Amino acid sequence: TLQTPDTAVSAYMAIFVCKENRKLTIISGIGLILGVTLGDVISLFLCHFTFGKPELQVPVMVLTVFGGMFLSRTFVIGPLGFALGFIISLTQSMADLAPDGDIFVRQFLWAWSYLVYPTVLAVIVSLILPSGESKTSSNEHAKSKQHRGLFVADAFTNPKYTRFALKVTLAAMSCYVIYTGLDWPGIHTAFITCCIIALESTAATIHKGWLRLAGCAVGGLLGFLSIMYLVPHMETIFSLTLLAAAGAALAGWVAA
Repeated sequence: TLQTPDTAVSAYMAIFVCKENRKLTIISGIGLILGVTLGDVISLFLCHFTFGKPELQVPVMVLTVFGGMFLSRTFVIGPLGFALGFIISLTQSMADLAPDGDIFVRQFLWAWSYLVYPTVLAVIVSLILPSGESKTSSNEHAKSKQHRGLFVADAFTNPKYTRFALKVTLAAMSCYVIYTGLDWPGIHTAFITCCIIALESTAATIHKGWLRLAGCAVGGLLGFLSIMYLVPHMETIFSLTLLAAAGAALAGWVAA
């Protein structure tokens, strides 16, 4: 209705923000909104120095991916740390797709819009609708890591957080180098995937990776069949909304 770009990304953000209980959804949503907003401001400032200068742009991306992944595991508001590093590195990579600075700034500001408004909607829906969450999930969350101030107690003494950040940074930047070297910007979501599926343990990350591959295959097949047999008979956005809702409902049920 508002004709914002990348509506598919907006739909994904709504799914990404929704967690297993209302409290986690709200924390995640607020953290992402703050992180995206602050990250956009910082990245826009950095672009004064990095736009058109890959020798500066790439090191900034490396540092921000590492910092974001490290903070996602050590900061008291993990989603804020994740969003901050992720958005700065992602928006820096967008510079490769813009022919000039004016178009880049426009893309930059639109990115803030289509990332923030679905997050706000997800939080509002979570507050309005019955949560249906169990006591188990709340108890498990209560037993989460103990924090000391703004960071977990062993944030700067336990090497596992640094190793985690290094692994994610290496994977994400490898994808960036590959699709940039091949001049294949259409697969830039590979960079995003590395950050999204990263979990604390290697086994959990591999498990989530296989689930993502399977989900992409099934979702792609359903989308292909919909384009062939359903979309040709659709005449209004209402029909498309019902189709998207059916897919989201199925995915939400499987996730739950």
